[in-house]
Amino acid sequence: MNIGLFDFTAANYVLYITITYLLFSALKVINRLARAGLKQNIVWQDQIVCVTGGSSGLGGLISNLLAVQGITVVVLDIIKPEFSHCTCDSGLCLMVDNIVYYECDVASREQVEQVALKIKERLGIVSILINNAGILVRKPLLEQTHEEIQRVIDVNLFGHFNTLKAFLPDMQKLPYGHIVSISSAIASYAASKAALFTLHESLLVELPESIQKSLFIFGQLSTPMFSEVETPNKLVAPVIEGITAAKEVVQVIKDGRGGEFSMPLYVRYMGLMRVLPAGIVKAARWWSGGDIAALGRKVA
Repeated sequence: MNIGLFDFTAANYVLYITITYLLFSALKVINRLARAGLKQNIVWQDQIVCVTGGSSGLGGLISNLLAVQGITVVVLDIIKPEFSHCTCDSGLCLMVDNIVYYECDVASREQVEQVALKIKERLGIVSILINNAGILVRKPLLEQTHEEIQRVIDVNLFGHFNTLKAFLPDMQKLPYGHIVSISSAIASYAASKAALFTLHESLLVELPESIQKSLFIFGQLSTPMFSEVETPNKLVAPVIEGITAAKEVVQVIKDGRGGEFSMPLYVRYMGLMRVLPAGIVKAARWWSGGDIAALGRKVA
């Protein structure tokens, strides 16, 4: 019996899946190259990097990795850095081992503008901005106060606008610049961080090619922010080591190329959830258990 290419058999099914996978992989590579732009060679030690929320967690790891390579790192945060080699005092600018700390609430436009002027006067123009600052309220929506919701939006979203408005005008005068946005795929926390995707899309259109644009979307990290989040299914949604995520960010910056980057694997395909049948989506969310864990409910 002759079997045609379009006959439904196990062999043809595997063939269709393979072709689809290869097609999407090829399109993904083309898409990444198109979004990344041309790779730029930069003098690494001449750059000034500003890391918001850089005193601890992922931001602290990124700051340390950058500093040990001889680059000047400016940390904006409301808490003192936890680095053993960086001593800080409230409201003062102190430099130890290439790390400079400014006490600053990125949700405050006035504070960001004031600090931006101080950085420009004392250190120079920021060429790489890493918008990492973020806070998490681990409660269901109706249990959150209006003040908590507003604070999350102010820090996680408007904080990006405040720093972009403060640093971009001077950055555009440089031969090279890089805007790095740290987003998340974690439940209600992602409601504010999800807006960063469309903000990133706007930056791709508005900013010149001389400024690279990078967006990182991470799942759960092994950082203090997510220390109380119980991971129900480590096979589907493994926890990413903070240092692994930090190394990925630093490597992309060193490569001088922008783009969109997701970790772990499941984050790359979360967009498919919007087009799959509702029953499949519901089953997948139940199986992963991520929604329940992110809301702070006990995982059975």
